[in-house]
Amino acid sequence: MFIRKLNRWLHKSSVFVLIFAAAIMSLSVFIQIISRNIFSRSFENFEELPRFLLIWITFLGAAYVFGDEGHLGVEFFVNLLPQKIKKIADLIATFFNILFMLLLIVIGGQVAFLTMVQKSIQMGVPVGLVYLIMPISGVIMLLIVIERFMDRFQSKSKNK
Repeated sequence: MFIRKLNRWLHKSSVFVLIFAAAIMSLSVFIQIISRNIFSRSFENFEELPRFLLIWITFLGAAYVFGDEGHLGVEFFVNLLPQKIKKIADLIATFFNILFMLLLIVIGGQVAFLTMVQKSIQMGVPVGLVYLIMPISGVIMLLIVIERFMDRFQSKSKNK
């Protein structure tokens, strides 16, 4: 199934992006600390970089953990319910997941688009590139929800 292969590729790619971003962020902070404390000089042009990377790590990390079902959330409480109510609660939770992800895609996309003309003060990069991770992570999470929903639907049709 295409969506499953796409999700696996996105999941594996997310790991590399997260590791790379965390390494660059750590190195940047380390260099800033060393340059300030030893050389009494700061690289002002790169002070924004760790903040921008932290935003990317946060949103992409949330999508990655969502793919691993690592978030303690609504599913925990849904699993405590009786079987009949669990199915209805699961559908409601899926609906709200999809709604949240659609909002993340639409509003995050609008924020990224509107701030694309604004340049960051120190690095001079479009601020929209920083916020672009919001719709990207929303799409990744939405694809995961769609895959899980399709898996449930297919497993139910096989049981009949």
